[in-house]
Amino acid sequence: MDNTDFDDLMDFSIYRIMYRQAKNNHGIKNAKDVTTQIWETLFDFPSLKTCTRFNRFILDCVDVIWDIVAGIDGRMPRLKLDFECLSMNFDPTRHLRSPDSGMDSKAIKYCLWPGLINIHDNQYIIKAIMCT
Repeated sequence: MDNTDFDDLMDFSIYRIMYRQAKNNHGIKNAKDVTTQIWETLFDFPSLKTCTRFNRFILDCVDVIWDIVAGIDGRMPRLKLDFECLSMNFDPTRHLRSPDSGMDSKAIKYCLWPGLINIHDNQYIIKAIMCT
């Protein structure tokens, strides 16, 4: 094994450890943050708090997002979310307008849905949906 292989193996091993630690330490907190926001929004449906399938669905969604952002099972990520746009102007190469947006405005008010970018070629798989 030459130094390049060893360096790659070391980088991959460190990445896997960091991935597991981040997912274990922050994954549950993320799920709690998501459920808190859902309960605040869907307060008219208190039975959802105790619905096992719904809560499992939320945990699965958080896991999928961690896998998208941090890589699946510790492998380097191939995709990243594009949602950091509040300091930017509307860019048609990166964004779509929500139907209730001002069509002439360039200022972004908020991100309705994040974009999805392939890290290897920096191409947008899905453009972010913005309200302007």
